[in-house]
Amino acid sequence: MSLTMEVIKEAVQKQQVENVYESALTTDDAEEVKGVDVVKSKDQSEPELQNGKGATNGHAMHVEMVESNEHFIVDIDAARKRLKKLGFIDTLLMGFSSINNGSEILNTKQTAGSLACLNGIRVFSMFWIILGHSIQYQYGLIDDVRYTVDVIMPSFAFSFMLNSTVSVDSFFMLSGLLLTYLTLKHMKKVNGKVNWFIFYFHRLWRITPTYMITLAIWASLAIHMGEGATKVSFFEREADLCREQWWTNLLYINNLYPFPGNLGAQFFIISPPILYMLYNWGLWAPLSRITFAAYLLHPMLIFVIYLTAHTFYHVTYMQWALTFISNTVVSYFAAFLLSLFVEGPVMSIEKVLLGGLKK
Repeated sequence: MSLTMEVIKEAVQKQQVENVYESALTTDDAEEVKGVDVVKSKDQSEPELQNGKGATNGHAMHVEMVESNEHFIVDIDAARKRLKKLGFIDTLLMGFSSINNGSEILNTKQTAGSLACLNGIRVFSMFWIILGHSIQYQYGLIDDVRYTVDVIMPSFAFSFMLNSTVSVDSFFMLSGLLLTYLTLKHMKKVNGKVNWFIFYFHRLWRITPTYMITLAIWASLAIHMGEGATKVSFFEREADLCREQWWTNLLYINNLYPFPGNLGAQFFIISPPILYMLYNWGLWAPLSRITFAAYLLHPMLIFVIYLTAHTFYHVTYMQWALTFISNTVVSYFAAFLLSLFVEGPVMSIEKVLLGGLKK
């Protein structure tokens, strides 16, 4: 274990506090507090601060650990004393330690409150993406196209390759789930006061270097890896494209330029107002309870509305927007009535039959 890890981990006196998404969701710079200790809360689930006055004011220094992307509450004085022995330069250089970084990557510890099951989903999604690309990139290099089209593609096994694009959607879902779950969890702890500059900065700081180095290898070094009839011409075209449009990758607009494109990374940029809406609006809970009924009823209601119209629809984006809003309102109102008079009584009867009626 490297000296840097010893310094940090010796400063950590108890359990980890919370699992935080890959962004640094920290509050403003914490105030200095002398003699802060870490103790277990009554439910033994999360540590809390105790300084003789109770763990109430949140005077804690959050130290981001690369090995788990989580926050620790530390003894500030102890951490400063030990980090002072190393100095800024030594601490900075230890970030390039292969032993240190390798131990962090290979760490298999799971923290309380983390959605550990998503790790497996993410890995299998990546396997599926590699499977799809392995087949897709081979299309122009197949010796017997007729056999592939007539025998391979109609088979059941090929459906796994044909539908591999769904794996990209699962990545998008996982990112949104983690971002929403962990950010809302943090916002609840800090009463909605989030340092959004750090939110964005950490995201860019974390992914940009890796992204740019990969792009540089793709555009400059890959052409020298092995020999092939079409390899040189292929990577020369890629290098020319990179020289012309590299800046779009750096600004994360390569999915939009050349126009038209499609949205992707931009959803992270617009996430704060959506998160604030989710955090502050309690109406989501009752609406979520009638989602199943809305799912069942909305096709029938939409057909009823459309097929009873006396005129054709002139398609515009505004017309679509108004139609969507009206269909949604009608569907959820009908779902409320169905849940009120059917689902609610049925659930109450179940409680009585199973002896689960609250006294």
